Amino acid sequence: ITETTTLYVFAGNPDDPACSADNPFTITINLSPLLVINNPNPVCAPESIDLTHEDITDGSDANLIFTYWEDRDASVELTNPGEITISGIYYIHAKAESGCFVIAEVEVTIYPAPDAPELAAIQPDCKVQTGVIEVTAPLGEDYSYSIDGENFRTETTFTGLAPGEYTVTVMGENECTAETNITIEEIPDLPLLVIN
Repeated sequence: ITETTTLYVFAGNPDDPACSADNPFTITINLSPLLVINNPNPVCAPESIDLTHEDITDGSDANLIFTYWEDRDASVELTNPGEITISGIYYIHAKAESGCFVIAEVEVTIYPAPDAPELAAIQPDCKVQTGVIEVTAPLGEDYSYSIDGENFRTETTFTGLAPGEYTVTVMGENECTAETNITIEEIPDLPLLVIN
């Protein structure tokens, strides 16, 4: 039996065919709930992913009760489904009002952020009245650098900088970033030369 069906139980006396009775009963087959999983977009550490957000299960049946697990057997419950910080496969258990349930996997991807840039500065002096910032780490073809958070380049040295505060951003793989602040100091006062 694969769908809700009404059956009849018949009881009779073989010695007296007129003595008989029947009683109907219904077998109810509830369908499994529809659970749709939309894997969340990858993020960069230290950001986290909220598996309880409605977008994750958008398209599923209404009125489902969701619980979140580390394993397909739903034996190890996730303690922080709203703040996942480790990439991996997790599991969502969806239970309908009928008591029927399904379990489906959801994939979380969290890219590591690059190390914060290490910097060296050449400060303005009487001869050269602009500063220089050089990124000394991390280095490599996978990295690019910016002092305005928008225009990135592979060169590690920024020259001709006016005095002020600068935020140097390094971008690694998957466009994840890290920042370090540095100051280019004011131009020193020129010595006063008096000629009589």
